[in-house]
Amino acid sequence: MRWGPFPAMDADGVLLHALRNLLPAPAEDVRPLRGGCIHEVFAVRCRNGQTVVVKQNPHVPPDYFEAEAEGLAHLAAAGCVRLPGVLAVAPEGIVLTYIEPGAETPQGWEELGRALAALHSVQGPAFGYARDTYLGLWRQPNAYREDGVAFFRECRLEVLLRLLPLDRQEVRSWSWLLDHLEDFLPDPEGPVLLHGDLWSGNVHFDREGRPWLIDPAVYYGWREAELAFSRLFGPFPERFYRAYEEVRPIAGGFAERVDLYNLYPLLVHWKLFGDSYRGVVRRLLRRYAPY
Repeated sequence: MRWGPFPAMDADGVLLHALRNLLPAPAEDVRPLRGGCIHEVFAVRCRNGQTVVVKQNPHVPPDYFEAEAEGLAHLAAAGCVRLPGVLAVAPEGIVLTYIEPGAETPQGWEELGRALAALHSVQGPAFGYARDTYLGLWRQPNAYREDGVAFFRECRLEVLLRLLPLDRQEVRSWSWLLDHLEDFLPDPEGPVLLHGDLWSGNVHFDREGRPWLIDPAVYYGWREAELAFSRLFGPFPERFYRAYEEVRPIAGGFAERVDLYNLYPLLVHWKLFGDSYRGVVRRLLRRYAPY
């Protein structure tokens, strides 16, 4: 790790007491890491020479980091993608193994495409998951459903729409779309294991250019929804998608379904971050429903 020229931070003044007690050894040096928009995230060098990552937030629900730890373990058990290891977890935060950062490479993106395709070969018992998980700070309901369209309607869209300040026209449009989802989302495939929050900020490359995934929101669902999510905030390099499809081709018409899948994460952003997301939700809604 390159710690930089500025003085070390005092762990006693930076790390929560509950997290300091979970470190593998007393902290020697602490550095903030970029990218933590919800939590405080630090790289901590311990006196035994080990470097770890600490994510902390005393204001999240008490099972928040437990859900993250379980999701990482569930994905790791599939043996398809690289993930940080969980060293300790508490209601206030989580301690993870540290990934020495490096530059992304074309080969790394191709490797990630093949790895995700392998992950999407892991079949689930139904749509959902054994517990609720978190997409950002949104508690993601994962009650099992046998039918994928019913799961998408009830556990992804309706729960959010009940909490958002929709006007009359939006209510009419959403009601129409919810009644006609089967027209747009045929369910040709069963539920597969998903990372659940697959955007570029959750892809890291190590010093060898190998890809790692962090911050999952695990559930079993449509793989198309995961691939759509990867395009929402700027698509991954085309090498990633080509490598994926070499292993698991995507059914025709996927491009027409991308925006429909992405209405879900956009509704989450509207709920968490406010009305600035309303416009893009309306624009995508017009593609599928009378407005």
